Amino acid sequence: MDFSQMYSLFTAGRTALENGQFRRATELYEQAYSLAECADDDLIGGKYVAIFRRNAAHSFQATSRLREALAVLTPLKRNTKIPSCCVYGNMTDHFSIALELPISLSTIEKSYGEAESYFRVSGGFSWESRILNMKAELLLARGLLVEAQHVAQEGWTRRDDDCPNHYATTHLSTLVRIDIARRDAAGAGRYLAIWEKQDESSQLMKRVEFATLQSRTARLAGDLVGALDYARGAVMFAELVDWGEARYAAH
Repeated sequence: MDFSQMYSLFTAGRTALENGQFRRATELYEQAYSLAECADDDLIGGKYVAIFRRNAAHSFQATSRLREALAVLTPLKRNTKIPSCCVYGNMTDHFSIALELPISLSTIEKSYGEAESYFRVSGGFSWESRILNMKAELLLARGLLVEAQHVAQEGWTRRDDDCPNHYATTHLSTLVRIDIARRDAAGAGRYLAIWEKQDESSQLMKRVEFATLQSRTARLAGDLVGALDYARGAVMFAELVDWGEARYAAH
């Protein structure tokens, strides 16, 4: 087993993902987990397979290839070698994908419930920010904005950079969208100001999302000229992304 080749595929995939080259990222991650699954090593065949498969799923999800994302994740449910943090991460990935599928909220709630139950049994304290963010997204989908804001703020307060937590900007995206739904442009603007300071904010997809949220916030505040300028910026960044067969409107 050439570990250096496998790791090179992973790092190249990560770079492609950060640069919005999703089809290329998927190809690289698929090669990485195919090699890892042939390894006679529990760490590589467990943790590394989970990392590579989850990243491949994230690449599929970014281009709305949701069924393929789920297909990549499903084998992890049968992999007894993966550590508990990866089991939890896999469950929360399923929830994230479910939010984008045309399925009932009750089905999505079931996915959330499974992840929450696993967290209660196996999770460390630092994992809680991720489950709180999931709960906030579910409350937002149900239109329970006051409750969503409270839970999202708690998730943001508790987050750290340890595995398997979200990027800071994932929490901030939830908080901004809740404030937009509450028609609180000032609140959304405060979270966007924090967003700009995060390391991952330079990733291409994060720039698309950031400019889109800036446009929505400016429009809510009555700044139509600013909203148009931000929207143009979002389109400019979006045109640099390899969406595959997906259309930006789907995002």
